[in-house]
Amino acid sequence: MSSHILIVYNPSSGRTRAQEPWKRLVNLLPDFVCTSLNIRTERAQLRSTLSQCDIAVAVGGDGTVREVIQELADLRKKIPLAILPTGSGNLLARSLHLPSSPRALSRLIRNGTSVSIDLAQLDTGEYFAGACALGYLSERVGATGQRMKHIFGFAGYLWFFFLRRRVPQYRFSIRAGNRDYEEIGHSVFILNASNLFGIHSRNVESLHDGLFELTVAKNKSLFSFLRLVHDFYFERKGSARFSLLRGNDFTVACSEPLPVVLDGEMLHDRKKIRLTVLPAAQRIMVSKAYSEYRR
Repeated sequence: MSSHILIVYNPSSGRTRAQEPWKRLVNLLPDFVCTSLNIRTERAQLRSTLSQCDIAVAVGGDGTVREVIQELADLRKKIPLAILPTGSGNLLARSLHLPSSPRALSRLIRNGTSVSIDLAQLDTGEYFAGACALGYLSERVGATGQRMKHIFGFAGYLWFFFLRRRVPQYRFSIRAGNRDYEEIGHSVFILNASNLFGIHSRNVESLHDGLFELTVAKNKSLFSFLRLVHDFYFERKGSARFSLLRGNDFTVACSEPLPVVLDGEMLHDRKKIRLTVLPAAQRIMVSKAYSEYRR
């Protein structure tokens, strides 16, 4: 009996139209029963359709992937997720070295190799796999319109950073496990994946270790932001531009409401977030090479 695949696509994701990749993928999988769903116009049908499939495929950016993961987690449905990245950041896909062509993804689906990755859940119910951000950088991400991302991709985000050159500073109260910290910076990141620029940060350990990394960004100018990026990706000894904590339970509070982004998706402003890491909570289809490398 043929496996049933649900292909969830975002037609406005990234710099190219996502309709074409998902249609090519369907044509490459004639021996599977494929159903497609437009996340923009058929969102209300996502949960019921997911409940009937054997494999889910997300064609879009980080936000599309997060929406599918959210529904799978809410359903407690343990099926593998394949990802065809067409977004601006594609953080999770890059970190798992996933292909960006429908043909290569069809081979991954046929091979059936998957690995389990950790997820995190906010106390308000939202799940995410790659990154949560709170503060200045979240505000800049939210200011970047869909048209800018569609035309310029990741460069659209960079442009909106330069439009606001003053970098605000906030006081964050952080609880990691049973320890409390006070930090001053412009943003807090809680990360499971870090491959934004084609390289992995030396400070983010693994998607599979049951831990997330919390970073407080402390640079005070756009110029020093470049130094922050360098230090975060290449320095393991620490830096004056950021502080780093590892754990599986975090609470972050600020005296004023700040924008929150989960895997590219904006949430309403919050003064406080709390999250718990869920080890090995979602299976992702990967290449055999990645699966063997992880071992």
